[in-house]
Amino acid sequence: DNLEDIKFSRQKCIRCNMCKFPPLSRVENNAHSMGCPAYEEFLFSANSGGGMVIMSDSLHEGRSEITEAVQKVAYGCTLCGLCDVSCKFTTDIEVFETLLLLRKKIYDDGIIYPEHAQIIENIKTANHPLLNNVSKENQASNIPSDSTADTLIWVGAHFAHDKRLYGWLNAIVEILNTAGF
Repeated sequence: DNLEDIKFSRQKCIRCNMCKFPPLSRVENNAHSMGCPAYEEFLFSANSGGGMVIMSDSLHEGRSEITEAVQKVAYGCTLCGLCDVSCKFTTDIEVFETLLLLRKKIYDDGIIYPEHAQIIENIKTANHPLLNNVSKENQASNIPSDSTADTLIWVGAHFAHDKRLYGWLNAIVEILNTAGF
């Protein structure tokens, strides 16, 4: 699980720029012609999926090193996956996997934003990424469950740890009950 494992993908990018846009056969008008949120925000090729694939290759091959600018580019990506989908219309490059492994390399090299370090610490100590953002009085301790239910709803850590969100959860349950689930 490192950049060496996807050498084929890293070196196959021909810089066609398709990763920046929705698959062109699906674009119906210019209002929907942009795709990559990071490229659209920063208007710099390094921020596109292809740019990060090239950056990953350069880092792995030792032609460059991780700098603050590299870190900003890697974490400026929303990981929406559009680049991977668009690229797969013509190639078999693993763009999304490369983006994840680029972030892993940055982390493995000990470069981490303080906010990310806090989230990791929260997960290690309390099994919840946002625990510091939920006050003690709003933390849920025992979530009621119905062991005879036919449907299981996975609500994730946010609903499970913040009882202020129970209104949303109750609304979801009500919709599912109304639908017959």
